Amino acid sequence: YACARDKMYTRSLIAMQPTAHRWLEYSVSASIMTACIALLSNITDVWLITCACLMCAVTQFTGYLSEANVQDDEKGTLFNRWTFFGIGTVLILPIWVNIYYNYHYALANAANDPPWWVGMVIYLLLGLFMCFAAVHARYLENRLKYPEVQQPLVTAEYWYMFFSLTSKTVLAWTIWYGALGREARDLQAYHP
Repeated sequence: YACARDKMYTRSLIAMQPTAHRWLEYSVSASIMTACIALLSNITDVWLITCACLMCAVTQFTGYLSEANVQDDEKGTLFNRWTFFGIGTVLILPIWVNIYYNYHYALANAANDPPWWVGMVIYLLLGLFMCFAAVHARYLENRLKYPEVQQPLVTAEYWYMFFSLTSKTVLAWTIWYGALGREARDLQAYHP
């Protein structure tokens, strides 16, 4: 909505490239979401969740660095947009591997099976997180192809907002419904 309706927001977004404040917000909100998803997947170790949140925040920082280094591709520098994009991808993978390992381990050892939709939601959230990476990759590609046109940034921002709202809404409803319905469905978390 902000990108489509508010020309002032669009102008300020274009004027402040790369947008560090946007990536800072992503690092905070994505880390909180990662902690929630980890808890949903039965990860209760505080240090493991802290490491996952830090890795997620560093992943967001590599997103900022890839956006800041779009123009460096032409100079042939070692650290260009795809280097930082790849580092971010490598950093986020262990988090999701751990989330799915713990989720399936808890399923195998639980007294009662959770509702069918819990697994679907966790996989949906992974898909939504992957959409952020796809939008960013598309932005990086289009930004170098059309350096004089600012539309790739505005389009990417629109999709970031859409996926952010969608993923946060899905996660919030999942947590809310799960918290209210746990006792009614006689669900008990697996305690190792």
